[in-house]
Amino acid sequence: MKTYKKSETINAKIFESGDEDGMSCIPFVSICKWKNKEGKYKDCKNCTLDIKKQPYINILNDKWFGEWESNYLCIDTNGNRSLVDKNVFEHTYEEVR
Repeated sequence: MKTYKKSETINAKIFESGDEDGMSCIPFVSICKWKNKEGKYKDCKNCTLDIKKQPYINILNDKWFGEWESNYLCIDTNGNRSLVDKNVFEHTYEEVR
């Protein structure tokens, strides 16, 4: 096995309320009655289920779920966004000054 080091510089910040693209209860529900014509889940704006909603960001037509203050929102040099667990991020990246 070889050892690798990340060399790309990224922009990142703690994932906070307002950074999300939407809120959804999908991680907590196996069947959702709110689907669009294509069979994909809608955003939960009109959902009547009394279930905790979780923030997400859209990545490649999919939802990536995270927790505020427990994830970093990262943007690479190509503008691609991701959510990285706070502990993993803080052990993997060091601030460039």
